[in-house]
Amino acid sequence: MSDGLVERLAAIAAELAGEGAVASRAKLISRRADDPVVSVGDVVVKAHAGDAESTALEARVAAAAAPETRSILAAPLPMPGYVRVELGRLVTAWPRGVPVDPENPDSAPWIDAARLLARLHRIDLAALELGLPPCGAPDRVVRAVDRARALPPSAEREAVERAFETLPPWARSSDTPPPHDRPLTLVHGDFHLGQLVLLEGAWCFIDVDDLGRGDPAWDLARPAAWFIAGIIAPETWWGFVHAYVEAGGIAVDDARDPWRCLEPHARALTVQCGALALSAAAGAQRALDELETTWIELCARIGSM
Repeated sequence: MSDGLVERLAAIAAELAGEGAVASRAKLISRRADDPVVSVGDVVVKAHAGDAESTALEARVAAAAAPETRSILAAPLPMPGYVRVELGRLVTAWPRGVPVDPENPDSAPWIDAARLLARLHRIDLAALELGLPPCGAPDRVVRAVDRARALPPSAEREAVERAFETLPPWARSSDTPPPHDRPLTLVHGDFHLGQLVLLEGAWCFIDVDDLGRGDPAWDLARPAAWFIAGIIAPETWWGFVHAYVEAGGIAVDDARDPWRCLEPHARALTVQCGALALSAAAGAQRALDELETTWIELCARIGSM
């Protein structure tokens, strides 16, 4: 990570935070060393991935600033302009919210998340008129598998690769459109509870890096995969699905049987989780833990179908 880049982000955050804000009090809140995120007071400034494409990011950030997404997506802060370049990196600024408490899973706002997703998926794409790119969900799957493929050969890696080969073409590339019988909506592209924050007393989504046009089932795929893996309880999953459908969500047409619409997307996220599990264990030079082993076992089952 470039210390110079972190210093620039801190200076921008302090300037936006206003009187009394000091860059030296900045907090580094990113979990990824190469893509720093810095906060000062109520302002967060983010350096996006080095390969982020400016036109796509500008469209995504503009969507978050649009009236249609107000109270669904956190709105960017002008610097002026919503995207600027610092030391060769694209940079954006956002209000700082209160994240979901990872130590208190019983308080996780699954119902609020479901209703927000339903609202997001009902937004008229044509009304935005922003030239949004495809959502980044399929490419996230591919990147995870590519990283796993770079690891030494193993039965676990083979399980991930074989499971990946079962995915339909549209789940392996954002350039391949979804089936014609599926809705095309505004999609977050990387939904999980870490993408929710409380702002002014209400939950909203953050992180627009994968926002775009796509099948809304992608936004339900990770919770579905987590349910299959036993990470979330049945009552949590079914409450989430029913709340989504009752709020007008269109990713599934029957809350009692969502799998007809979600199965391939949940399968893709299972493969992604399996690939990430391999990379995480290899990076830490340790054996797979219990949850990571579950993902690999699920991939093995998928690959044997």
